[in-house]
Amino acid sequence: LSFRPQANYCGAVLPKDKQIRYLGTKVENSMADYETDRTQTGVRIATPVLKVLRALADYKNMSLGELIEGVVLHAFDNKTPFSKETLRVVAQLREVYGLELSSADAQAVKKDA
Repeated sequence: LSFRPQANYCGAVLPKDKQIRYLGTKVENSMADYETDRTQTGVRIATPVLKVLRALADYKNMSLGELIEGVVLHAFDNKTPFSKETLRVVAQLREVYGLELSSADAQAVKKDA
């Protein structure tokens, strides 16, 4: 992999002293070998959903972005992204973080005022 300078959300390259380095982070089963452009985004998401996603990403030893990309790419291919074991972990995390929303609620969730 070649080094690519980090850029801010407008695409301007950040000076070396402002670039973030994640030293010692081991990421398995990741898209780290796949080179593509990444965009920093500010997605608004229900807090319990985010907590479950973060905990699941930590459990799977991957970044939140990698987890979301994997889930979305599986959904685009009409495939389930999780094994039965992972779904059991998700069920436990939903309980821990009080996530009561389901896929049936996806279109019914109201925006913040």
